[in-house]
Amino acid sequence: MAKGCGLVMTEWTAYDVCGGDKTGAIADLMPATSAPDCDYDYGASWDVVGTHSLTSGVPGSWADDAALSYVEPYPGTIVLVRTPDGAPLLSYSTVHGGPVVHLNHDMTYSTDTIGANALQLLVNAAAFAAASCPTMLDADVSIAKDDGVTVAIAGGSVTYTIVVANGGPQAVTGFTVADAFPADLTCSWSCAAGAGASCTAGPVGGDISDTVDLAAGSSATYTATCTIDGAASGTLVNTATVTAPEGFVDAEPANDSATDVDNLVPPTSADLAVTKENGASAATIGGTVVYAITADNAGPDDVSGASVGDAFASELSCSWVCRARGGASCGAGPLSGDITDTVDLPAASSLTYTAVCSVDGAASGTLVNTATITAPAGTTDPNLTDNSAADSDSLIGGPPETLDLAGMTFVGVVTLEAGRTITATDCVVESPAGDLTLRAGEAVILQDGFRVDNGCALTAEIDASLLP
Repeated sequence: MAKGCGLVMTEWTAYDVCGGDKTGAIADLMPATSAPDCDYDYGASWDVVGTHSLTSGVPGSWADDAALSYVEPYPGTIVLVRTPDGAPLLSYSTVHGGPVVHLNHDMTYSTDTIGANALQLLVNAAAFAAASCPTMLDADVSIAKDDGVTVAIAGGSVTYTIVVANGGPQAVTGFTVADAFPADLTCSWSCAAGAGASCTAGPVGGDISDTVDLAAGSSATYTATCTIDGAASGTLVNTATVTAPEGFVDAEPANDSATDVDNLVPPTSADLAVTKENGASAATIGGTVVYAITADNAGPDDVSGASVGDAFASELSCSWVCRARGGASCGAGPLSGDITDTVDLPAASSLTYTAVCSVDGAASGTLVNTATITAPAGTTDPNLTDNSAADSDSLIGGPPETLDLAGMTFVGVVTLEAGRTITATDCVVESPAGDLTLRAGEAVILQDGFRVDNGCALTAEIDASLLP
């Protein structure tokens, strides 16, 4: 015990110190001290209260005729076996730099034969102390793992967060973190070490097999991004483990592994499309252009989390609004700048962005602008040719051209000014307030979205100052 580790296997030591028969220095080396009344008893029921190599091979509880002293554990002591009234029968600590085990049992009270369970504890304690003294470490190292979902899509992806932590009391060097990913996954991982910790930063492809050092109270976080095989089915089960090096005792082995389970579902399929038009083939330098951008889902499946984007040309300063139909959802606006929106599109639904853009007075050449729609991970789009749409206008000086609205959809407030010529025959414009019939020379205001029927030859000028 002078080296800070050893085995105390008699129940009399603390009792003798309490009675003045031994010095207090001996008691200070033990995991336990005598209770104030220096009492002892014969016979007890023993209950195992902690899982550990010291309790290997014994039942959860048993009766024993042996004598025991009533002792109290010092701070930092781990108690593994108790009597029903709380007296520790088997305990250990590492407060002196190595394991000190206290076996509170006199071994030979009623007969000269030691009970089988008591003998097993003695063998365990001797092996525990001898195998690692004086270099044994002691800490509660744990691992947790979660990908934040319970359902994963075949052909999609999952991201696991794996946290390894050291609850102390001592620092840990050389623990192994492992995760053998299932065959359905292709993974890449990286690690962020907290203060007092170290791990491989990455990124690294394939399974995790890493060595970590953890100061008491520190942690390391692994992030594994994995694609799922498109043919995967059933459940996705993944387990991460942390393993102690030789000569180390983990105070709580039960938290040394963590498993995440997800149900796998087939990928969805949806034909997403986007159109874009501004009703003109030329734009006026220093003037205004108005784009109508429509995204829709022809099905067969609903889509949640699709991305709609439009990085407007550098010559444009734009603001936009969006209106959804058929159960779709989008960012309503008005918002300024590029369109970067995450949308939901049930089958047969659509949504329309109206973007009002000012053309820079120094612009020249051709004004080219492209809108895109992208399916979320796990959704297959069978036709990618209609996932982008471009509009191209020649930049000119002089008065603005009229706009051909046939077949286009706008949202917001649009004025067809009085005195402007509406060419061709009467045409019907659908709106939430009911269908409107426009005749040559009339002025109307359409609110909250309207659509001009395909084949309706409607030409008019939009007063951009009245748009949101």
